[in-house]
Amino acid sequence: MKTVRISTPLLLIALPLTLVTTFFLFFIFYIRPQFEQNTIESAQSHSVMIARLVLMQVSMEGISMEERTEAIIDYLRKMDETNITRLKLYAVDGTTIYSTQPENIGQVSQSPAFEYIKTEKLPWSKLVRSGGRSQEDEKLANHVVETYVPIFDNDAFTGAFEIYHNVNKGIQKHDALFRLSFITMSILSVVFLLIVTIIAQRVRRTEHDRENLVSELQASEERYRLIFENSGNALAVMSAKGEIMSCDSEFSKLLGDPTATHNHLTWVELARDRFSIVDASAEPPPPMRLQLSTNDGGCMTGELRAQKIVFQNEEALLVSIQNISERVKNEELLRKNEQLFYELFKNMDNGVVIHKRNEEENSYTIVDLNSAAEGIINKERCDLIGKTVQEVFSQSDAIDLLSILEKVSETGNSYRSKEAILYADQNPKRWVKLNVYRLPNGKIVNIIEDLTEQKQTDDFFTEIVKTTAGCGGQELFDLVTHNVYKWFDAVLCLIGELNVDKEIRTLSMIMNGEQVHDFTYSVKGTPCETAMNDGYCIYAKNVIEHFPEDQDLEHIQAEGYAGIPLLDQQGEAIGVLNIVTQKELKLPPHAEQIFAILSARVALEIERNQTQFKLRTQQEAAVRSDRLRSLGEMAGGMAHEFNQPLSGIRGFAENMLISKQRNWVLTDDEILDKLQKIINLTERMAELILHVREFAHGAESTEIVSVNLKTVLDSALLLSRSQLVSHGIDITCGYKEGESISVEANPFVLEEVLLSLIYNSRDAIGSAAELPKKNIRITIEKGDEFVLLTISDTGPGIAKSILDKVFDPFFTSKGPGKGPGLGLSIAKKMIESFGGNISIKSQEGCGTTVSINLCLTTNLTERT
Repeated sequence: MKTVRISTPLLLIALPLTLVTTFFLFFIFYIRPQFEQNTIESAQSHSVMIARLVLMQVSMEGISMEERTEAIIDYLRKMDETNITRLKLYAVDGTTIYSTQPENIGQVSQSPAFEYIKTEKLPWSKLVRSGGRSQEDEKLANHVVETYVPIFDNDAFTGAFEIYHNVNKGIQKHDALFRLSFITMSILSVVFLLIVTIIAQRVRRTEHDRENLVSELQASEERYRLIFENSGNALAVMSAKGEIMSCDSEFSKLLGDPTATHNHLTWVELARDRFSIVDASAEPPPPMRLQLSTNDGGCMTGELRAQKIVFQNEEALLVSIQNISERVKNEELLRKNEQLFYELFKNMDNGVVIHKRNEEENSYTIVDLNSAAEGIINKERCDLIGKTVQEVFSQSDAIDLLSILEKVSETGNSYRSKEAILYADQNPKRWVKLNVYRLPNGKIVNIIEDLTEQKQTDDFFTEIVKTTAGCGGQELFDLVTHNVYKWFDAVLCLIGELNVDKEIRTLSMIMNGEQVHDFTYSVKGTPCETAMNDGYCIYAKNVIEHFPEDQDLEHIQAEGYAGIPLLDQQGEAIGVLNIVTQKELKLPPHAEQIFAILSARVALEIERNQTQFKLRTQQEAAVRSDRLRSLGEMAGGMAHEFNQPLSGIRGFAENMLISKQRNWVLTDDEILDKLQKIINLTERMAELILHVREFAHGAESTEIVSVNLKTVLDSALLLSRSQLVSHGIDITCGYKEGESISVEANPFVLEEVLLSLIYNSRDAIGSAAELPKKNIRITIEKGDEFVLLTISDTGPGIAKSILDKVFDPFFTSKGPGKGPGLGLSIAKKMIESFGGNISIKSQEGCGTTVSINLCLTTNLTERT
């Protein structure tokens, strides 16, 4: 007894100190590492997602890496995810090809982590606390999770991302929580120590009093009665007839009149029942619970115990009634908590399987599992309970799982697996992660995290990137509708463009597996109208009830619908992408993100097509305008060309008329000669008119034939010579007369190009105020495979600053109203379509030379 008194204060002091120490060690060696691991995993997952988003944007043409990365960071900022402080992109050799800190670009990574991700093909992450150094040996001012994400293309390493994820808030909050918890624990320990000290003092006094009471009870019956009065329970001595022979104050206080009926059982019946039980068994009867009415009108639950004694020389029962109302409440609360825990267990998203060691079969038996585990294993609960691991899983998976369960059972350490493929009795494969740990009772809990939907979503995004990368136009539209139709098991998928009449014109549509073309419908009263007005919308079932006026939905017996508007860069709806199903629509995770990515890509392609169509229309109009201008200028030249033959015809006719009036005698030969000359002159005019007509209509043709270059050049000079003469410009040709040079071209288009170049030289010479010499020189040099034709003028030349722009569409150095600036652009396009090329050399003050290389004729039919 003396030893207990001496050691009790030490134990009371050691208890709170042990609690504080245990809490501190638990935090240092479990909570803190677990928190840091969770922080690293969360940041790594976030970084991998960002890397995937950046990679998906990389495939989009016309957008720089900086714009793509800024777009991703802006996207995260909108979602209040502003923890990415740095992003680097490494080439395969470790060279930094992009960084949010430009000074890092060009540096080569020396980090062992770079080699790790290249070898292991897995992301690598590490928590670097404030003041520590990163893998690139940089001192960091904040708490950061540094992550390396590898990039693989067909299993070939092509580079990596390095992403810094700021975790200051989480670390600081965690450290602050630890300090607060530690201080609170310390204060509670001190308070506990004080309370325990006080209680210990009272306990010692109570023990002392109890020792005195025992000695008194041993000495006299009066002391025995004192013990009876201070027992704490309601005590009574009851005769075999049910009469209360004696009771303590607690009994009277709780129950009042001992003769009252409690729980439909009188004391007489109770005494008879208890006496018979005690007589029939040598052991004390089990306790009995009763609902008893208390003296104050309340109700209590009592636990009754009875034992035979001899009281006042008479056989009696010592009845003890303990108030267990609080214990009953606690038991009920515990039952409800157990029920709640079991409900949580059954309804967890992750599968939970509880195993028990089966020594007979040297395996582990399934003793319980939740509904999620049934779905993952793809078997009913009744077919799994009591089955061993080998009976449930395929042989290879059973061996791996069995070794994991053995290891956890033996060591007591929890096990967390990486991604793995799980087969259950030859069922379809599931991607899972396993978390296995041992319960205090020796059972093993296996938490199965199903990653199958996540993997399918990843496959969706990968397929999206493949679908939208490297193609455009109708090919893109058809690929998108085909893949979306297949992905979502739809009966109809379409991409439609909104026209001015508020109707949808399909750009690509698949219905019942077949491509449908040229389908137009009004959006009024259809789910497409809702999608374009309200954004992404889903009707999982009964879509016809929502849109009873849509006859097309009724025709295809639609059940589900999902649609998203196609928005232009101003946010206006220009079309819709939607799917229709004949059964309830069940979308996979991230379906909205899939639709958003596809709709953005399709909308950009529609805008690009619309822009190209407008540009092509404008170009065609400008070309027609330029051609009409050329025909107008040719008309002036034709007037001059017609003047000479008309003057000759008039002269011959007037000569014959005067001869007749004055009775001059003309011989038949003279008359025939004059008439023949008139006919020759009219034939010349007819040939000129025919050529202009062929030029005007033949320029629309794109047929490439073998043409005589000199014939085409002579025709162009015939139409332009009078214009040059009227401007005082001399034209000289440096090629041999009579030599035939055949090239591959369209004769009318080539003539139009030559006329455009000659008129350009004319305008350049005419724009100069004074020139010592106004001359255009045309030369032809024949090579082995090409013919070089040059047109040189003595004009003012072209400034060096604009020389590189002369072939750009709509660029012109002339004043307003003197052409749309398409002459050289069209000339370049036409010459290149013949398989040739065109170039310009010019120097201010020294004139300009245009050089054209044309292919010599091979096997084409010659057309003169």
